[in-house]
Amino acid sequence: MQDYQKISEALKKSEGEKAKVRGWIYRTRSSGKLAFVTVRDESGII
Repeated sequence: MQDYQKISEALKKSEGEKAKVRGWIYRTRSSGKLAFVTVRDESGII
C-alpha cells in the first residue's frame, strides 16, 4: 500500500521535501508547452 499524505500535511513540509498526495484535479491551466494542475482533497488545495 502506498503512503499518501493529506494535502494539509504536505503543505507543512519544508521546501524541497518530497510528498506523495492524491486527490481530484481541481483546475488545469497551460502556458505554451507547460501545463499546471491544481489538486484538491478533503483537507485542502495544492
